[in-house]
Amino acid sequence: MAAVKIGKSVRKLRIERFMSQAELSKAAGVSPAHLGRIERNEHDPHLSTIRKIARALDVDPSELVDEE
Repeated sequence: MAAVKIGKSVRKLRIERFMSQAELSKAAGVSPAHLGRIERNEHDPHLSTIRKIARALDVDPSELVDEE
């Protein structure tokens, strides 16, 4: 099973919404350090974390999957 990379998409959407990492991490209920690792694709998040981030960014979770 291949790992799902969402870092680039999360960062892009966060910046488009003028949110800091701290603001998004608080809205999604994940630590700022964890969010930073996700954005750098250093950590493969669980599906529940992907859902939390998607909800905080007001997008469907499928929109978070990096194109590469």
